[in-house]
Amino acid sequence: MSGGKVLISAILLFVLSSSFIQSQDALKQGVYYLSGGIGFSSSNNEVKGIYGSKTKSTTFIVQPSFSYFIMDRLSIGPDFSFVYSEYEEEYNYYYESYYNNSYKRIFRHYGVGADLRYYFPGTTVVPLIGVSGSYYKSGGHGNYQEGNDFTTFVGLNYFISRNAALEPYISYSMSSYNKPEQTSNAFAIGFRMNYFIVD
Repeated sequence: MSGGKVLISAILLFVLSSSFIQSQDALKQGVYYLSGGIGFSSSNNEVKGIYGSKTKSTTFIVQPSFSYFIMDRLSIGPDFSFVYSEYEEEYNYYYESYYNNSYKRIFRHYGVGADLRYYFPGTTVVPLIGVSGSYYKSGGHGNYQEGNDFTTFVGLNYFISRNAALEPYISYSMSSYNKPEQTSNAFAIGFRMNYFIVD
């Protein structure tokens, strides 16, 4: 084997072994970590014709959390969420005369809960499974709705350093609301950033 191949092999071995040590240090009992996700969406829709309308919506999502490993690879902690949405609509129609109207609505969602996560043994990539439950209040213009949800999720933590990991995940949620009473199920794909406070 040439000197270049030996050097490359040594570097790869060092990276893999150090990543293993890094991920194992981060997932030990007594370690705290911070996690968070942010999101933004915007949409526009236009319906043409005598019953035409234009709608525009903008949504911001912030989801911070804080967790603690109660034993190796098993963490628990509180979750928080805040969603801010603006919805604007302008519509018109013709009935003997032209009529035009527009309005804007703002909705806010506040949620608090807790999640439990288990991390499988891994090196740079560490699989995980988890469950979470939360209580939330949402709505706007004096019309608020309360509810609860239960979520299961699976994901991967990709360690980019001893303290930081990127986490893509897939989740399935079951929610219940009041005013009026209703239930819903949701499937989601998301992304988090985790920071482990390792001595």
